[in-house]
Amino acid sequence: MNLKLLKILMTIGLLTNQSQSEQMVRGQKHVELENQNIITNIRDQKNQNKKKHFLSVCALFNNEAQFLKEWIEYHLLIGVNHFYLYNLESTDPYIKILSEYISQGIITLIHWHNCIKNEIDPDFANHEYLWPLSAEITAYENAMQFKAIQDTEWLVMLDVNEFLVFQNELKIREVLEKYSEFPGIVLSCDYFDASAKKVFPQRKLLIETLELTKAPKYNPYHAVVKMIFKPHQCNGFIWPPYKMQFMRKQHAIAIGKREMRINHYVNRKENLFSIPANIAYVDNRLLSDDEMEKFFNLGYRVEDQDHVIYRFIPELLVRMSYDPLWGW
Repeated sequence: MNLKLLKILMTIGLLTNQSQSEQMVRGQKHVELENQNIITNIRDQKNQNKKKHFLSVCALFNNEAQFLKEWIEYHLLIGVNHFYLYNLESTDPYIKILSEYISQGIITLIHWHNCIKNEIDPDFANHEYLWPLSAEITAYENAMQFKAIQDTEWLVMLDVNEFLVFQNELKIREVLEKYSEFPGIVLSCDYFDASAKKVFPQRKLLIETLELTKAPKYNPYHAVVKMIFKPHQCNGFIWPPYKMQFMRKQHAIAIGKREMRINHYVNRKENLFSIPANIAYVDNRLLSDDEMEKFFNLGYRVEDQDHVIYRFIPELLVRMSYDPLWGW
């Protein structure tokens, strides 16, 4: 029974109980809303089935050539299918690293303007929110609304010094399929200090960094809520910080670090300390986030005892053309 018929019945007196008729109207509206949700879910499912990529990564980079191969190969190893990379006017030989992946269809390379240059008002050009608005957010919106929406089921915005890590599964698809009913999955970060000049054993890869450290100073204008999400279910974003909003009042689910997180490696381009930081040899697996923060505030770095990401090192070394049996 539709709303028009209900109104006719009320007019000719076949529905005399006002509260009864109102309840039927409300019930009909609820049914129609539920039907619309079902139709939308069916459409979303059809869209998902047509996607070329299960999981894609979007990232901006500027003069990161020395770090790109490890970052790309690692994420391919764990199950990422595609990359949308936005080049912010790099001058290093990045194309030598990326050309093979581009020819294989693994990378979509987009050349993006690095920042709005304002010669009239230099102070405005240096404002802390200018770069996010002119380069970062516009690139993310371009990736979500135009590049990925038709081609990928899940998308994540990462920096080139960030690596997705999960505890038990061999491929990230196994984790994401547990949360298929959600439009997004919010992730936490662990921060590692990659700047030590002398480390033993000598690192071959960035992800071999062991020392957990304090998170960098928080700047809401540059911050991005780390989330793996479905582009076709996005309604827009809020800022600051940059965060996805979803259709039909859906909400992303936040999961714990022990299931999946992001390893963020800071200070990669800083190759020495004037005064080496102290290392606390404690089992970080037994400490809460607050207890870890207390160590960091005292000036300590904490050696990671979890080593979850280490299980991928042997195959990653081979992908990087290292032989793990060489043992250097």
